[in-house]
Amino acid sequence: MDINQLRYYLEVCSCSSISKAAEKIQMSQQGLSLSIRRLEDELGCDLFYRKSNGIVLTEVGKKVRAEASRIVSIADDIYKLCRGGNDNPGRLSIAISTSMISRIPVEFQRFLLTGSSDLDVHLVEMYSPECARAVSKAEVDYAVLYGDEDVRGLQAIHLDTLQQIILVNKQHPLAVKDELEMRDLNGLPFVLPNAVTYPARLFRQRCAEANVEVFKAYESDIPSQTVEIISNNPLLVTRLCTVDLKGNDMLKVKAIPVKDADFSIPVYLVHKKDRQLNVYDNMFLMLVKSFYHL
Repeated sequence: MDINQLRYYLEVCSCSSISKAAEKIQMSQQGLSLSIRRLEDELGCDLFYRKSNGIVLTEVGKKVRAEASRIVSIADDIYKLCRGGNDNPGRLSIAISTSMISRIPVEFQRFLLTGSSDLDVHLVEMYSPECARAVSKAEVDYAVLYGDEDVRGLQAIHLDTLQQIILVNKQHPLAVKDELEMRDLNGLPFVLPNAVTYPARLFRQRCAEANVEVFKAYESDIPSQTVEIISNNPLLVTRLCTVDLKGNDMLKVKAIPVKDADFSIPVYLVHKKDRQLNVYDNMFLMLVKSFYHL
């Protein structure tokens, strides 16, 4: 059990619906349902009954809701206390999405996993929208995330820009082309990441702008798994960051740029605008900039 599971549970209780709660916190309904099931499995009881028009709390679910609310409130107070007067100012909490970790410089990966002699790093993995909210609520000190829309209201440092391409099996009809137009994608079955991720939202936005309709055949947030699916299926298409492609991948797949749409993904390091930076914050910011040669 972790604090986020309790937060998710309270959101479901508040909305009386898993689908409405998932939409509110910008999380997939499947992912939210899985989180709740894991909580129920760990507690060994049903927290609510699922009905077509929403959910109904069980008697024990009502008691858990009250206790979860109390626990989350205490946790929030602890976060505020630690943000206001940190007894260990060299400790920094940094949120990042799982898919982002493999896309940052190796030195930065190592730092996030091990910290340094001067900085104690606590790594928190979540989707980009959740990273931004965690920074806004002072639940974490910093976040590395995708996309302009998630950095609004935060202090942001632009670190990198990731380029995306269309990836197809070499037996796919599109494989004869060296560049594509958006209309070439219309009606095709795609392997796409979770709908709450920035890459998926950006792709859907570009399709809508071009009046192009695509279909999600599979969902995968793991680049190597996505490449493997395309390698073994000549009918599917995906979009992928070029940094995720390895040399051997190109034996079975072909990467094709889209000439009439911008799929580039900005990467930012963010913190609250009113955060008072101390010597450890400045040390961390200098380190990150050095990783990106800024």
